[in-house]
Amino acid sequence: MTVLTSSPSPLLSKALEMKKLFHQGITSLNHLKHLHCHLLRLNLHQDNYLLNMLLKSAFNLTHPNYPTLIFTQTRQPNIFLYNTVIRGLVCHDHFDLSLHFFHAMRKESFTPNSFTFPFVLKACARILDSKLGVLVHGLVVKVGYEYDVFVNTGLVCLYAKCGFLDSAIKVFDQMPEKNVVSWTAMISGSIGAGRLREAVAMFRRLLGAGSAFEFEILGGITLLARIRAFEMVKGSELDDLIGVGFSLGPLIKAILPSKPRSLNKDARQRSSLSIVYNGACCCAQTTGGS
Repeated sequence: MTVLTSSPSPLLSKALEMKKLFHQGITSLNHLKHLHCHLLRLNLHQDNYLLNMLLKSAFNLTHPNYPTLIFTQTRQPNIFLYNTVIRGLVCHDHFDLSLHFFHAMRKESFTPNSFTFPFVLKACARILDSKLGVLVHGLVVKVGYEYDVFVNTGLVCLYAKCGFLDSAIKVFDQMPEKNVVSWTAMISGSIGAGRLREAVAMFRRLLGAGSAFEFEILGGITLLARIRAFEMVKGSELDDLIGVGFSLGPLIKAILPSKPRSLNKDARQRSSLSIVYNGACCCAQTTGGS
């Protein structure tokens, strides 16, 4: 019995060839432009899948004006292209322009997803646009991403950076899963609001979480240096926690759990103690301690 198989169309074959070229990697801007010209010659410059690969590479290799121009010439962009452009612009600190494309995406009736919201929220936070951030929060709930860890982290960072610490705490406490970024945003936000005891309490909560967080967050121990530098809270509580003059011994004693879990048995934990040492030295320099 003979099985008849149809060969792929010439256009499909060309598209598959271009896909293979993109997957091989783009090594330079000239290489990127060569592939772009190849797309134009093959009449594949409106293929959203190939365009998405082109845009990602363009944002990595050159000024965002080039990929943005490519995007604006796309006749029917999909949600993936919008997400790529928004992400690329945010990564290049073009926050207002990224929000412009977010609004354009909404006008086209596209529903944002878990790849859209974190970057839109970051843009809102960086330009302190709390009004838009609140509207985006409402949209997050409406479309069902209120339990996404990365979206929630974006909300925590937004509210903390804009000075709405109570809103940040509310989102943070309702998060089923927390990451280092959300913990750090809460600690930094508490410090920035002058709520230093809450910052200390949050840091202690982090160390008591019984996870790998402590080994990552200790690299950012200069947060505690900021607490001492504020000179806003006096008394034995902070003195006991931080140590007079930020001397190294009291600081390490204060921030580490009273009974570290096998601190001398695990290579990663020993490495973390080195991070603590370096961070504490930085604290001493920051506050002028000995």
